[in-house]
Amino acid sequence: MAIDGDRSGGLPPVAERLDAYAGWLDERAVLVVRFEALIGSDPDVRDRCLGAIYDHLGLRVGPDQRGALAARIVSDASPTFRQGRAGGWRHHFQGTDLAAYFAERVGPQLERYGYRGEEDHRYSR
Repeated sequence: MAIDGDRSGGLPPVAERLDAYAGWLDERAVLVVRFEALIGSDPDVRDRCLGAIYDHLGLRVGPDQRGALAARIVSDASPTFRQGRAGGWRHHFQGTDLAAYFAERVGPQLERYGYRGEEDHRYSR
């Protein structure tokens, strides 16, 4: 249902939901930040991402301040925190035809957002 939506319940397909925000990708006033960059295992990627956020806001901070923030990005204290890792949803697609189905329905939108398509069902950057 999340892939195809449910019109009777007011839930549009995921591709349509992604299309609604795609214009932001070309907007100079918007900084696109990917969850994977903030919580991924590569500290250099996380540091560059945090630096880009501060730069976008016009704030100058040093590596120590970015490091302090990076250490607190994932927190069990947050009511919205669940696992704090990228790609956990992938294990639900393993051993099923869902990955190909998802790629067929949502692949073009994912590619626009910077994720790979069907050739790699992991959809990682």
